[in-house]
Formats: sequence, structure tokens, C-alpha cells
Amino acid sequence: MAVLYSGLYIYQKERQYLLIEKGFIKYNRPNGKQVNLSEIKAIKKFAGDYILKSDKDDFRIDTQVIDPASLEDLNAALHKLEVDWI
Repeated sequence: MAVLYSGLYIYQKERQYLLIEKGFIKYNRPNGKQVNLSEIKAIKKFAGDYILKSDKDDFRIDTQVIDPASLEDLNAALHKLEVDWI
């Protein structure tokens, strides 16, 4: 298990944690979970994380692993959405 987690850490360190493209936001890993930006109903900021809420599921973003410059881009993209911030 430690080798798998170490491998995932190295993969995420070398690659971006999230991708926002073509109307979707997704984890950048094999079989990464994704959500359509148009399906997001609300955004909750809790303990430094963003929780994107949709009718189907929640999508949690850990802001601690995102580069500060990329975090500004993420914040700009999320504020463009016309959704409720909880």
C-alpha cells in the first residue's frame, strides 16, 4: 500500500492534480472522477477544501496540494459559475 500511495503522490506531483477543460473538472489520475461544470448546484468551502455539490454526487477538491498560482486559476473558474456558495 505504501508503494501505491508513494507512486500516486509522485504522479500527482509531476502532473497536475486537477484538469478543467471542455466543461468538466476532473482529477488527473487514471480513472479520475469528473463532474460536469453545468451540473454543479452549490460550492461549499470547508476546512480549506472545496466541495462541489451536484444532484448526483459531491466532488471534493483538496486545496492544500494545489500550487498557489493554479489555485488562483481554480478560484477564478469557480467564481465564474453562477452557483450558491455555502
